[in-house]
Amino acid sequence: MSAKSARIVGIDHGTSNSAIALMEPSGPRIVKVDGVSEVMPSVVYFSKYKRMLVGMPAYHALKTNPPSEGQGHTGYKPDIGQDAHYEFAAADKVMSAPDLGAEVIKEMLQSCERETGVLPRAAVVTIPAKFDQAACEGTREAARSAGLEFSPLLQEPIAAALAYGFDTSDERAQWMVFDLGGGTLDVTLVIVREGNMAVPSGGHAGDSHLGGRLFDRALLDHVVGQLEQEYALSGLRVDNPERAVARGRLMLAVEEAKIRMSRSPSAIVEVDGVLCKDDDGRPVEVHVPVERDAYERLIAPDVERAVLACKNLLATNGLTSRDIDRLVLIGGPTKTPYIQRILEDRLGIKPDASIDPMTAVVRGAAIYSSTVELPPEFEDDATDPRAGGDVSLTLRYERHSRMPSYPLMGLVSAPGEDYSGMTVEIRRTDGGWSSGQVPIDDGGMFDVELMLVDTGRPELSVFETTVRDASGQAVARSEEPEIWFPFTDMGNVVKVANALLVAVQGNQTKRLIAAGADLPAEGRGEFETVKGLRQGSSDDLLRIPILEATTHLLGGEDPRADCHAHVGTLTIEGSDSRVTCDLPPGTALELTIDQDNSRQITAEAYVPLLGVAFEGSFQSEAYGIEVDAIEERFKEARTRLEKIRDLHGRFGDPQVQDAFDTLDRVAVLDGIEREIEGARQGEPGAKSRAYRRTLELVGAVNEMWRLQTRPRIDDMVDRIRGAASGDDLTELNGVAGELEGIQQGPTAAPPEALDDIEDRLHTLDNRVRLEPVVDLFIDIFAFPDTFRGTSEQIAAFKSAEKLAGEIAESGSIDKATPDQIRRADEAHKELMRLWPDLPDWRRTELDKRGKSGIGVGDLGDIRARG
Repeated sequence: MSAKSARIVGIDHGTSNSAIALMEPSGPRIVKVDGVSEVMPSVVYFSKYKRMLVGMPAYHALKTNPPSEGQGHTGYKPDIGQDAHYEFAAADKVMSAPDLGAEVIKEMLQSCERETGVLPRAAVVTIPAKFDQAACEGTREAARSAGLEFSPLLQEPIAAALAYGFDTSDERAQWMVFDLGGGTLDVTLVIVREGNMAVPSGGHAGDSHLGGRLFDRALLDHVVGQLEQEYALSGLRVDNPERAVARGRLMLAVEEAKIRMSRSPSAIVEVDGVLCKDDDGRPVEVHVPVERDAYERLIAPDVERAVLACKNLLATNGLTSRDIDRLVLIGGPTKTPYIQRILEDRLGIKPDASIDPMTAVVRGAAIYSSTVELPPEFEDDATDPRAGGDVSLTLRYERHSRMPSYPLMGLVSAPGEDYSGMTVEIRRTDGGWSSGQVPIDDGGMFDVELMLVDTGRPELSVFETTVRDASGQAVARSEEPEIWFPFTDMGNVVKVANALLVAVQGNQTKRLIAAGADLPAEGRGEFETVKGLRQGSSDDLLRIPILEATTHLLGGEDPRADCHAHVGTLTIEGSDSRVTCDLPPGTALELTIDQDNSRQITAEAYVPLLGVAFEGSFQSEAYGIEVDAIEERFKEARTRLEKIRDLHGRFGDPQVQDAFDTLDRVAVLDGIEREIEGARQGEPGAKSRAYRRTLELVGAVNEMWRLQTRPRIDDMVDRIRGAASGDDLTELNGVAGELEGIQQGPTAAPPEALDDIEDRLHTLDNRVRLEPVVDLFIDIFAFPDTFRGTSEQIAAFKSAEKLAGEIAESGSIDKATPDQIRRADEAHKELMRLWPDLPDWRRTELDKRGKSGIGVGDLGDIRARG
């Protein structure tokens, strides 16, 4: 193998296992990192003597060594873009997820060097298609730290499709690649047409927080529950530092039992020796039998979530299961019989695992690496040092061909540009073909029709090119070109996985780059500032939040900014020397977002008034939101969901019922509660999962709320009609007339028309019925935490507080009875009479509530133009 052919390799950096492969003339070859196995556990271990182990040795040490001897960590990949840290207490060391990833990648590179004699400087590193921006940057950081100088990222399902398409006989087909790894799920549509492979716009779906590790955790909790019946075990369900090693060893035993259940109806979770001592000092021995059907019940909600991703992808692309020729299974968890059975039952497509699901991704990464153009610093010196001259040679060609012959063009640069008598010879290194001596024209140009190796399956034709002067002396030589034939034309299969948005005024968004766009991608938009910016002021900022779209549980994207993940914020400061004058509100601004092939995002805001562009490059940004804020957002969504359920009980709708069925199948409420609890206990990744799951839920609730717009309006009209009189009744009748006109129109009402009617009815409802109740609740919230008053004042407050509690028990102020509304009006007036400070307190409370919320929409200091 030439040094050149080993310079770039393919790496599958996985949650549970990783692998490395390189391309040989006959196709991809996986490097056996330990001389035996094609995959290496993604585990890092430190002993108490500070000795580091990586891969299988680390796996065995983590599984068998007691806590006093050292600690190990695995499963870090889903958190590689977050602020999770991993402690090795015995070695007094703490590492981040990118640090762990760097050690795993470095071990694979060194194994490649041991086998080939060449340490790779470049590698295609695979990532889940639905990895967010922070995780992509964390992966790049790991690759850089491992010593890679060039590391383009490739989406895992695309890599798997390349492995299947490398020597496919399919001329016309549509595949669905179902890639379920240890920490992530990707589902991708791949279209094959006469040797061309493409991913359609909207061809990606998935979940960056759904994978086999969740299945392991569900089984772990079940096993711990069994152990707790015999032992006093606190802190084993979460990553308590005192139980970290015990939990890690038990998790490995759980994973092994899970794998055994792929082949057997039952398995025993067992740990060699003593796991740990319980709270009473008793040694804990693990020998827990598990039935496959019990395990299947534990993972059913997450498997249903995976099926939902497949169905959403088909719906987005206007397809049915009958349109899919292959359901390609990728990733170790897809070997689970239950997953294969549910996929086939729910989708009606027979799964295809003809390539080992554990290695298909790394094979595809190696195939893709053969098409990657290396940076100039990797190029060979084509000048023959024996000639002592400075003749240079440039070859122009693609690295794959669909025809057995290939037209090669070349350029020679010679001293004094004297090409008289110069020739070039291109020889295939297998000895099967040579061009002979081909003259070089007066401009240094030449072209040759190469004959490629043709065996009926993909083969790499390797050539050597030699330039000779008029005397026949070799003056330049290159070990190129290298061309594959036949080769599935991948076109541009690297796509934008998640749309990129800008948060604008009013918690709204504007899409600048759509999901499914070819990478590299660029999006532009015109905006204007909401507020002004004072020149020289360090306190004045203009903030432009960039968001990565989150697909909600019903398969769509919500227009609200606070339903999407925050990538980063481009900030313009008044103190910036480039701000040479004040910017008034309404200043025009042109925003450009770029995303490259490795999904690195950059943004530029050009301000015509200043003639200056302000740049932003978004690196790994941890979820800065606190658990309390996530939980509050979750509670708000759950309360709204109950209101939707109540209205649905009176105004049934098939679409709303389907939505409830979907939420129930994936057990979303229980899942978020579990993640929030895990986040509070310090479980790595739990906070980011809770945040993402909450965004998915809120978007789904918003969609269900939209579906109920008309029933909600009808219900409101009925309520107001029972209390309105005079001018209010006249106004209500006018709105009802508009509503009747919309109802009888030839087409459905546009959403904005119904939204306007609902807003007007809310105002009328508050004035006619609910204003006294709203005033009463504001009164109660406005009182400070501690206050003093006369007995008459205190009695009035307690009476009002009791009434507010009575109304709150109904679950919504909309359900306040006429008697409660009357009493609320009396209580509010009494409080205002007795407490002179109450008006000021109310103003403070209203100001505070106007600024609350955990979304990023309120951060936007721009609005979209037009």
